[in-house]
Amino acid sequence: MGECRQKEWREIAAEKRASLLSSFPSEWIIPVDCLPSEEVLNVSAFPRDSGFFADEELRITEAGAVEIVENISQKVWTAEHVTTAFCKKAAVAHQLINCLTETLFSEALATARSLDEYFIRTGKLVGPLHGLPISLKDNFETAGRASCVGFVGWADQPATRDSSLVALLKKLGAVVYVKTNVPPAMMMAETTNNVFGRTVNPLNRSLTPGGSSGGEAALLSFGGSPLGVGTDIGGSLRIPAACSGIFTLKPSLGRFPHFDTKSGMAGQEAVVSVNGPMSKNLSDIKLFAKTVIDSTPWLIDPKCLPIPWRNIEAPKKLKIGILWNDGVVNPTPPVKRALAETVLKLRAAGHEVVDWAPEGHIQAPDILAKMFFADGGKTIRNSIETSGEPWQDQMMGYANANEIGVFDMWQIHRERNALCKMYLDRWNACDGLDAILSPTTPYTSVKHGDWLHVGYTCIWNILDYTSVSFPTGLFADEQLDLLASDEASFGELDTEIRAKYLILPYGMSEDCLYLNVVRPSKMEPRKKLPILFWIHGGSYQAGASSLPNYNLTYIVQRSMEMGTPIIAVSVNYRKGPWGLIYGDEIKEEGNENLAIKDVILALRWVKENLGAFGGDAEKVTIQGESSGSFMVGQLIVAGAGKDEQLFHQAIQESGSATTGTYNGTDWYEPQFRGILNLTNCNSLKCLREIPYEQLYPAMNYSLSGAWYPVLDGNLFPEHPAKLLATGQYHKIPIIDGVNTDEGTDNAVLGIDTDFELVEHLITVGNPVMTLENVQILLDLYSYVSYWDPSPYGIPFDTPINPQALGLDLGQQYKRQAAIVGDLYYHGTLLHDAALYSIYATPSSPIFVYRFDTLPWNFTTDSSEVFSQSLPSNASTIPIYTNSYKGVAHFSETPFVFNNPEFYGPDPEYEKLAKKISGFWVSFVNYGDPTPEKRFERDFIWEPYSNTGGDEVSEWNVAGNIIVMRTEERGGIVKGLNDWRLVGREFLVERMKEVYQS
Repeated sequence: MGECRQKEWREIAAEKRASLLSSFPSEWIIPVDCLPSEEVLNVSAFPRDSGFFADEELRITEAGAVEIVENISQKVWTAEHVTTAFCKKAAVAHQLINCLTETLFSEALATARSLDEYFIRTGKLVGPLHGLPISLKDNFETAGRASCVGFVGWADQPATRDSSLVALLKKLGAVVYVKTNVPPAMMMAETTNNVFGRTVNPLNRSLTPGGSSGGEAALLSFGGSPLGVGTDIGGSLRIPAACSGIFTLKPSLGRFPHFDTKSGMAGQEAVVSVNGPMSKNLSDIKLFAKTVIDSTPWLIDPKCLPIPWRNIEAPKKLKIGILWNDGVVNPTPPVKRALAETVLKLRAAGHEVVDWAPEGHIQAPDILAKMFFADGGKTIRNSIETSGEPWQDQMMGYANANEIGVFDMWQIHRERNALCKMYLDRWNACDGLDAILSPTTPYTSVKHGDWLHVGYTCIWNILDYTSVSFPTGLFADEQLDLLASDEASFGELDTEIRAKYLILPYGMSEDCLYLNVVRPSKMEPRKKLPILFWIHGGSYQAGASSLPNYNLTYIVQRSMEMGTPIIAVSVNYRKGPWGLIYGDEIKEEGNENLAIKDVILALRWVKENLGAFGGDAEKVTIQGESSGSFMVGQLIVAGAGKDEQLFHQAIQESGSATTGTYNGTDWYEPQFRGILNLTNCNSLKCLREIPYEQLYPAMNYSLSGAWYPVLDGNLFPEHPAKLLATGQYHKIPIIDGVNTDEGTDNAVLGIDTDFELVEHLITVGNPVMTLENVQILLDLYSYVSYWDPSPYGIPFDTPINPQALGLDLGQQYKRQAAIVGDLYYHGTLLHDAALYSIYATPSSPIFVYRFDTLPWNFTTDSSEVFSQSLPSNASTIPIYTNSYKGVAHFSETPFVFNNPEFYGPDPEYEKLAKKISGFWVSFVNYGDPTPEKRFERDFIWEPYSNTGGDEVSEWNVAGNIIVMRTEERGGIVKGLNDWRLVGREFLVERMKEVYQS
């Protein structure tokens, strides 16, 4: 007789994966021509956009658990129809994000049919979860199916019975239909293993959905399950929920049954795993919790506590402690912003918010690690060696662990207990504390393999505190979520995480210099169309032309509606140190200002090639916002703009070339040396030769500092303010403007006194802001107070003390925002417009605007943007309670581009967007923003001033301007550029002294 061949681990894993796929009905396999390419990162909209699902399937799978149960009970849907829809969607989800381990499709459909038959026969529901499909994390045992929990050696070991919770859910009427992927032993914060591979995030497939309940979270986020159940021992419910934008509840020990759920480290109970629900809806979390507890689970699980469900009415005013960081790793900017905005909303709702120090949090990860590694990794090693599979990289802590003795383990227990007692005493000492609000993780998510810290979650497992992770509704924003270069690091781990932080969800690449061209689909033969050339902003450090905010399709469509079609082009350019690195070596080579040179190169390409697209190279309008607008101003004074005639008109939105300080090598050489030190290089030549992967972390903005254009003697022989003042610029038609509350993006929170404000303003790095000038400015802006009711208050339309709304911004917030807004934007507009107008002619006029409409997304409930009120104890004056930034930087962009995805659903906003985008289209066509077509011409722009000609005239400091508002706020009106004129004139005079002397 021959010997039995033992299967190699790869063979076992391949057979398991094939078995899983073979359980999918052929009609649920996505056709090849329908599959999104690997470059498509966000696949969450695939079910609705692909046409692969019927309308009824979409309605069912987009409903929450509460709605499903209700509709089944009302006979709107049957259990079989609901189950079929979710089985199909789960199968589709797996093909896109690799989230399943087991399917129970045939059993689930049989169960659903029996539930329907029972309901028809008796008129009764089996239980409160009748017909509800529920997905399970892989470690929940289901009879006849394996729970391999990420081990190849367990892949073909089917369970003989259901776990207690699974049996209970079935008894309550639930339909179990799939199990979901986990990492080995469920002991990683990401979800990958040698059996099924890596689960990816449906919101961005280049990022992790977290772990260990990552398969469950990914499936729920995709919409392939209405309600799922996972487990948590160090963050395994909450981390995936946070990465995937869903709700979850980690209960304390004994609340939900956990008995005979499979474990990767059975017997480890120094910190105990718990079960918890996961869903897109908070109401579904409550449905699970109440239904399970009402079923007296303590009768089936000896560790469940006999505590019935209690209806408790929370106090109207809660006291909440805020953990801003854990003392180990700073939250990344989007997490920090979400926490700050949540705090503002809590205060606005009348709750008391206090700071909560991270005492005890620093040692928590170390305590947890010692508990997990106590057996020297023996339990996990035994499971891995069963098949001979390799260790996952993030499991090497277990591979290299040393086993400790009983005495040492008891000392860890003592350390844990001391932490629990200390925390309890702290809580009780904070009189009336109801809850602690903390980041769930320091990230929104990370690239696969980059998860480094679970400290924000594991503390609550050690303490055995109930915790909830909830989505805020906010998303990472490349404009808002820049790292602060001066933020202190807590240590090596914090520094490493900061170096890996990527602002954009698709990361960075050296292959970034490309153009995007949008042209009408139908064009008259041989007709050449004017060109709009868009330069995006991002503080010169970040940004990309591919962001949806900058979708040029809508403004091109608007131009076609008007009968004056245009072609629109956007450009990418190198940013931060990649495009603006500077120092002695760079200066000697003449390789400074590469970002601007990238754009000049793109303009040359447009001039040479866009004729093939139907573009008129003699009619190019450059347009930019923020640093993109700074660059437009820089191109106006740069030699290439004047000498090569690369463009013929310009639009500047919220940015001026005269704002910059244009530091020299004395400023940048230390930053350059810092990059050399981080890469172990000693020269620029060395930086050019090392791999990108080594160079990138050192060049990351958070480590290398911020980089801006410099005076290079070529593009900018002198400061742009002096070049403008002496007429050394490209004299072309220009639109120049700002938003009402530009300064709120530059103002910092928490400044209460005049002394603090002076101390801050003299350190902003602008040579105008000397101690003497700042003290004068405080007098000039003394009328701008926290409760300023005048039209000059900032933000607009907030005529009361923001503290009445719970907005603790600092008593000097409005005054500070007005000063810095005028310094960087309103003052430079006054300065530039006056200089432009000196040399303006009828053929090269200057037009000026101020945009004064609140962004739609600056409110919690957009439907109440015009009707929110103060708390009853404050006033009944209508107020924008959730919009303390007002008409901030970047607010005009959706209206300029006529982009309905961003200007919002209000009809008034749509009207305003059509008008403003029409102005821009007309300017691109004719050099005048007043539309030529009679039916569009309900407003006539006037140039900033009527001065001009051969002789240079005196400044017209308050020339013509238009103010852009919705009709219900007064519409688009003409006026003079006299907004906060006294303070702005003072700043302009100081700018002339500094830059034009």
